[in-house]
Amino acid sequence: MTPAIIGGIVGGIGGGLAVFILALLQSTRVCPDCETPLPKFRKPENNQQRLWGGWTCPNCKCDVDRKGNRRQTRS
Repeated sequence: MTPAIIGGIVGGIGGGLAVFILALLQSTRVCPDCETPLPKFRKPENNQQRLWGGWTCPNCKCDVDRKGNRRQTRS
């Protein structure tokens, strides 16, 4: 293998580990309605959460943005 390929593999693994560690060190967010802790690793339930981040509370189904605030619904 060439050094460029090896560097790309090592960099990819290192970057993935860095993202994983930062996710584990992130402070725990809670639902603004029911104070239920939100999961550290989220599963987006809609396109807005996929694009901008956020959660849906497993307890009360409140839509929460990536900062932990209730997401405003658009009419």
